[in-house]
Amino acid sequence: MVQKARISLTGTDSGKVDSICKQIREISQKTGVFISGPIPLPTKRLKV
Repeated sequence: MVQKARISLTGTDSGKVDSICKQIREISQKTGVFISGPIPLPTKRLKV
């Protein structure tokens, strides 16, 4: 049976989010898990 997981990461610092994505990708490669992504989404800017 194929199992899938979807992970959404959000944060204010894009560098830290990219770092976490890289760590997840490294772990998946070590365990032999297929990974697709990351898919960057548009950022929201709030004017106050």
